[in-house]
Amino acid sequence: MAYAQKQDIVDLHGEEFVLLIALRAEEEALVDPLTAAAITDALAQASSEADTYIVRRYPVPVTRPPRVLEMHVINMACHHLASTADRMTEIIRQRYEDAQKWLINISKGIADLPPGEDDDGNTIAEPSPSAAIFSSAEPMFKRGGS
Repeated sequence: MAYAQKQDIVDLHGEEFVLLIALRAEEEALVDPLTAAAITDALAQASSEADTYIVRRYPVPVTRPPRVLEMHVINMACHHLASTADRMTEIIRQRYEDAQKWLINISKGIADLPPGEDDDGNTIAEPSPSAAIFSSAEPMFKRGGS
């Protein structure tokens, strides 16, 4: 399961950026099918990579990924797409490293994966997997002899 789609990359970075990093010279005659396949593969690879960090504290795949996870997966996928020297930029590399740092912090418990959103954009309240729940019965004995 990929945490983002091609349109999410376009929405975040713009279509011109997507074509710049995803289009290969041999694909120019068939832009849409091959570029879409390359993007889909990169997003799946980035999502799988993210899961290797997330799985330490959360069940994967994340069923309702929060926007911050989507953003980091997009940036990781862009790094995979821009794998050639003529497409790789310092910004793409830095975004990838930032995504890795965030995921490392998630895996170590330094940061938490925020709740996702439903189809209407409402936050879904999910308990943290490390949250403790305490309960007790009524006391059997009371102070003061009563």
